[in-house]
Amino acid sequence: MSKQLLDVLDILLARHADGDRQSYAYELAKEVGQASGGVTQILQRLEDNGYATSCWAPPTGPHRVDRHLYRLTPLGVDWARQVLELYDRRKLGQRGGSARTR
Repeated sequence: MSKQLLDVLDILLARHADGDRQSYAYELAKEVGQASGGVTQILQRLEDNGYATSCWAPPTGPHRVDRHLYRLTPLGVDWARQVLELYDRRKLGQRGGSARTR
């Protein structure tokens, strides 16, 4: 499991807890400090597997284009929690440090 995937899941799960706010790939990429292309691929794979859903957002101003907004599905929320919990357990077992917060 890549750090980038774990970071994206962590953010999407936090946004779900904050009222299921949808996210743009570019916005997520900025938060995880990665290229938006890699984050977009992760989001597309999550969607292909039923863990995320997307919808088109209309342009927000002149010279803007339509963009996808992503959010976790109920299945994705459960899966993300399991993945992050497993990652936390392994990390705690290896380093004895503190777990991620959600």
